[in-house]
Amino acid sequence: LYKTFTTFFKKNLQLHFIMLSFMDVCVLAVTGILALGVLFAVSRYWREKWFALVWGYLKFSSYVDWRTRSLKLNWMNRADIRGRVIDIGSGDGINLKYFSLFKNKIDSITLVEPNVSLHTKLLERAKQLQLSVELFSGTVEEYVRQNSAAKFDTVMGIFVLCSVGDPDEVINDFYSMLKPGGLLFLFEHVKETRNGILNLIQILFQPVHLYYGGSCNLRRSHAATLEKYPFDNVKEQYFSSFTTGMPWLTKFYGFIGFKREN
Repeated sequence: LYKTFTTFFKKNLQLHFIMLSFMDVCVLAVTGILALGVLFAVSRYWREKWFALVWGYLKFSSYVDWRTRSLKLNWMNRADIRGRVIDIGSGDGINLKYFSLFKNKIDSITLVEPNVSLHTKLLERAKQLQLSVELFSGTVEEYVRQNSAAKFDTVMGIFVLCSVGDPDEVINDFYSMLKPGGLLFLFEHVKETRNGILNLIQILFQPVHLYYGGSCNLRRSHAATLEKYPFDNVKEQYFSSFTTGMPWLTKFYGFIGFKREN
């Protein structure tokens, strides 16, 4: 009886410690996530540092680009990117390689990226691709205020409207920077509306993604705002793809339009 009791006690004691260890790990993980969330919520500096670490140095941008490359190429091949080009939200430069497709048509490239922690990688990629670029360290709103006379043949935005403060205001800035006849090229991930399960996943994932994904909002749509502006030869298309490996990023929206000439 003693031996049976001792064996039972030891097994249960081991199980008890295993459960405690598992619970401790869970508590520490949740506490750490919440602490980082609070830090990112109150500090833009650390939020940008974290995003640069995950997006740039841990190569998450390369993963997302690999998963969405065929969609982006499909849409870019339908555009006429040319002349003076400004790219908004250039990040770590993962999309710069696509500029090579239009290199002979491009006269100059201006990059707008407010996260200074991404600038080193961004400029490295531009140098590797032998692209001569001008980098503006700030938001698109700041660029427009400081360079109100600057006009471009092509304004580009790839996965940028998700993370700006006011996407409607930024679209207005895009329009104001275009020369008459200039091209607005957008490729964005957008709100899921048709698939109920994926919509629910976006809703559940949104609070985490907002703080840990560089202020990226999963629940935005832009077609209604763009319809308010006088563009000609408009092409717009929704893309659905499950190849991203991320169930919260399965719906994409492409827009191509030329500013109406007066």
